[in-house]
Amino acid sequence: MPPPTPNVHYFQFADDTAFLALGKTIKQINTSLQTTIDAFMQWCKTWRLKLNPTKTQSIVFIPPRKRSRVHKNPERLDIHVNNIRLRPTNTVKYLGVIFDRHLTWRAHLQQISTKAYKRLNMLRKLTGTTWGLNATTVLNTYKVFLRPILTFGHIAWIAADHNHYRKIKILERHAARIAYRIKLPSPTQELYNRLPCLFPIFSSTYSLSASNISQTDTKKTIHCFKKHST
Repeated sequence: MPPPTPNVHYFQFADDTAFLALGKTIKQINTSLQTTIDAFMQWCKTWRLKLNPTKTQSIVFIPPRKRSRVHKNPERLDIHVNNIRLRPTNTVKYLGVIFDRHLTWRAHLQQISTKAYKRLNMLRKLTGTTWGLNATTVLNTYKVFLRPILTFGHIAWIAADHNHYRKIKILERHAARIAYRIKLPSPTQELYNRLPCLFPIFSSTYSLSASNISQTDTKKTIHCFKKHST
C-alpha cells in the first residue's frame, strides 16, 4: 500500500479497502482524498489489480447539528475513479455494517432487526404453552442463531439514540417470553430478573462505546468514507 496522505486513514480487510478523510471543508477533503485515490490506483496498476467503480461508494459524514453551507452541500464532493465521478450516497455498507450520513445507525439497526425477527419466528416453532423444548435449550438456540445478529457491530451503534435500538430490546424480551412461556402482558423487570445474562450488551459495553465516541472530535471535521472493491 502507498503511504497515507495527511488526514487520510486506511482501513482494509481482505479485498475491501476504505479511506477515511478528515477536513473542515469539502475542498480540503477533495484534495487529500483524490490524491490518496490516485496513489492507490497507481499501486493497484503496479500489482495488476483493477478497481471496479460500480462497487465503489463515497459518503460524507455530517454532524447532525451542523447547519453551515458546506455541511448542507455534500454533493460538492468531487471524487473520481477511472474518470468516473462518485456521487455521495446517504448510506454505505462496509463489512456488514451500514453507515449513514449522520451516524444515527438507524438503517443498520433496521436491517438487523428485520433479519432477527425472521429467526425469532423459527424460535417460536420450538415451543408452545404446553409443549416443546425446555427453556434452557430454547435459550441456547437463541444465543447461537439469533443473538449474534443483534450484537453484530454493537461497539459502534450502542451509543445510538434509544429509539433506534428499541426494537432490538423488544426482540430480546420476546425471546425470553418464548423460552419461559410467559404470556403478555408481563412485567419487563420480571424478565430481567430471570434472564440477567441476556442483556450485557445494553449495560457493560455502553460505557466503553460512549467513552470512545466522546473522544472523537466531530465538531470541527467532516468525515468522508470511501469504499473500494478490487
